[in-house]
Amino acid sequence: MASKRNAKDQQGKGYAIRPELIEAQGRSLGAIVGGRLCQGAIDSLESPSSITSMSFKDLKALVKKECSEDLNYLSAQAPILETVFKVLLAAPNDTLSEDELHETINELWMNAISPRHISLDALSKVITRDSYYGIVKIT
Repeated sequence: MASKRNAKDQQGKGYAIRPELIEAQGRSLGAIVGGRLCQGAIDSLESPSSITSMSFKDLKALVKKECSEDLNYLSAQAPILETVFKVLLAAPNDTLSEDELHETINELWMNAISPRHISLDALSKVITRDSYYGIVKIT
């Protein structure tokens, strides 16, 4: 059973995407982020091939603008880290608190055809083990 965390433990903690970690592994930001754009974001570009030359800041702004309100952007059937990555991309700030991220994931999953739940501790463990999406814990 997961232990409850008190409010003091939650202050200042959260998660963010560090694009330099993705690039340090020889991965293309355009491919990683571009592959997770909603259709509205793709349609808003002059050319889909321009994704590869966009900065992470511009890609994140595009996702926030075009995908954050798209009801089909997040899927309860997607892998957990994929969902976390997309939630962080669409977040209004560069960092999202543990509680906000946990609430978003659980809300998505609880409204699915086959509801499920993940504890905050389990979610933290999964995210901490990420080596693909460049997600880091901010303390």
